Amino acid sequence: MSIYDFDDELPEDEEQESSQKAAVPAKKKGKQVMNTQVNLSPRDASRLNGLHVEAITTLDDVSLPKNVIFKAGLIALGELEATKRADIIARVIAESGR
Repeated sequence: MSIYDFDDELPEDEEQESSQKAAVPAKKKGKQVMNTQVNLSPRDASRLNGLHVEAITTLDDVSLPKNVIFKAGLIALGELEATKRADIIARVIAESGR
């Protein structure tokens, strides 16, 4: 007997199976959120947190808040190969003077 054999829980008739409605996909509400995770050593994480980032940065005549710049950087880092990602993080740490 398999753990999947639950005879008393199965429908008696095949009519019951066919009469069940198909699941309707849930409607998406609100805005989509993209989460990116970058794994750093505790030392590198504290160095990254210690970097000074201005509250507003201007790129190509568009002013963006620092959290947008930071999230965009994390997304870009997440799309790179591991070696390139490590090189960029090392450069940022070296340029921060720590």
